[in-house]
Amino acid sequence: MYTIIFYILFIIVVVPLLLLLFAPFRIIVCLKRDDEGFCGYTAIKWLMLSYKPDFKQGSGKTGKKVKKAEIPSFSRIKNIIKLFKSIKKPSERLARDIFHIIQIKKLHCNLTYGFSDPSETGIYYGFLCSVMGFIDEKCNNNCDYRCTINPVFNDNLLKYEVVINIGFRLYSLVPSVVRFVTERKVLKTIWNILRKNNTSH
Repeated sequence: MYTIIFYILFIIVVVPLLLLLFAPFRIIVCLKRDDEGFCGYTAIKWLMLSYKPDFKQGSGKTGKKVKKAEIPSFSRIKNIIKLFKSIKKPSERLARDIFHIIQIKKLHCNLTYGFSDPSETGIYYGFLCSVMGFIDEKCNNNCDYRCTINPVFNDNLLKYEVVINIGFRLYSLVPSVVRFVTERKVLKTIWNILRKNNTSH
């Protein structure tokens, strides 16, 4: 009796968990934003299962009009840069670990952007170049890779086209993610963000 229950529990709990951890995932992301709006999809494939949500914002072939997404303000982007700098070393280590773990089959990115203040455009361009330098080093010879950044200093705009195709096994990400979230600087940053959100409400 107990043996049968054990085998049933093993099949119901342990086998799916092992499959979740060790069976490969494949994620495909396609995003595009232009003057007409924003569209794209994400495909997540695992074993025989597939999930593909589509999303669209703006005016399209259906004729249905939706309010276009606003261009992010430089102050918001500056906060993101500041957050990255506060946990720069843990973030870089996590990025290195992930790039060694995941299998990148395709990475295409074409970004055109500009802020109302040309100096803000230049600051953001410097930050993007440092990020792209790291990605170039990891991807240039190992996958179908093509990325360009086009800063515009006389206009306030944001256009991009991104295609990403990656594969990974979940178990291989766990140690790197656990090490990242348990870093003292990361925990302190998370606590400060939560406290700031609570005080703002």
